[in-house]
Amino acid sequence: MNPMEIKRQLGERIVRLYHGEKAAAQARADFDTQFSRKEVPENIEEYRWVDVEGASGNVREPTIVEHIVGSGLAASKSAARRLVEQGAVSIVPDGGAPDRVRDVSFRPPRSEWVLRVGRKLKRFKA
Repeated sequence: MNPMEIKRQLGERIVRLYHGEKAAAQARADFDTQFSRKEVPENIEEYRWVDVEGASGNVREPTIVEHIVGSGLAASKSAARRLVEQGAVSIVPDGGAPDRVRDVSFRPPRSEWVLRVGRKLKRFKA
């Protein structure tokens, strides 16, 4: 049996055990969306401008590094910089394809988009 299929079934069983049949079906659909088809699931955690302001020290135009820290996807700015330099960061415009971010001074738009750091996702709400 394919290891990926075993992982799907195990995840579905665990979610069903603790959260019920409906949640298990949603979790499997989200898993397939995010990892098999590399798309953005419907319900992902959000972060807002206030979170970014706290991480940036109230800078008017925060960089991608401040967004990563403000979203909670990295513990520090130096860790966030390393993730950008390693090519682990991309932004996904609403309904668009992912754009890899390689410049630590990149300033994301204030519109709504999804931040992808490795396999983790968070939606930015302006």
